[in-house]
Amino acid sequence: MSSIITFFVAPDAVVAAGVVSGGPGPEFQAAEYGNFAVWEAIEEWESILLDRDLAAVEGADAVSGDDSPLVLAIPPALTAALAGADDAVLGSAATRWVRQPPARWRRRPPRRPKAGSTAGSRRAAALPGTAGPR
Repeated sequence: MSSIITFFVAPDAVVAAGVVSGGPGPEFQAAEYGNFAVWEAIEEWESILLDRDLAAVEGADAVSGDDSPLVLAIPPALTAALAGADDAVLGSAATRWVRQPPARWRRRPPRRPKAGSTAGSRRAAALPGTAGPR
């Protein structure tokens, strides 16, 4: 099954969790993507942008889930790195991400949500603390 991932910026986890049922509205900066493993992607971005071994990353935390779409809170250090990155840093990180051999990311099993927390096909990843609603 394919999933649509909606990335958006929220001032904190409470605000992010509050938009679970309907998704982020126009007051949030949002971007939608499909067909990739969001848990692994967040860990890979953290490894690349913070220059950490994959075994040492924090990974995302589920803010909501169970019987509703999953909302993930991205680690504060990754949030800060993304917020402070210029085009050159983001371009370099993207290049490194797509060029990494798949075996590198298999060294550590990805974190998974609790059983039953992936209801529905929509997911959201929030970047708490980087910006407020527009």
